[in-house]
Amino acid sequence: MIDLQTYFLKSYSIPEQLGGNLFQILEQVNPILWDMRLSPYDERVAAFLRQRRGDQTYRQFAPKLGMSSSTLHRLENMEQSITLAKLHAVSQRMRVNIEDILSGRE
Repeated sequence: MIDLQTYFLKSYSIPEQLGGNLFQILEQVNPILWDMRLSPYDERVAAFLRQRRGDQTYRQFAPKLGMSSSTLHRLENMEQSITLAKLHAVSQRMRVNIEDILSGRE
């Protein structure tokens, strides 16, 4: 059985001496800091959702937004970025402009 580091180095043709250093660096970096899937607006969307949810549980609030409670949880914890379609649906259901959500004014 081949380990993950060896597989990665062989798959991407990375010299072994460089690859070892690369893995040492990556092990020290918080994955959230280098996850390029998150946008600068994720924090604003998360704050908006938390503020609007208030004391309600994820299970109580998620149907009002038209999403599952697990999706709501991931959005609030910035583990997932919201899609444009879902952002539009949230703005319609909460009766706010998308610009207000993304600007942090709401």
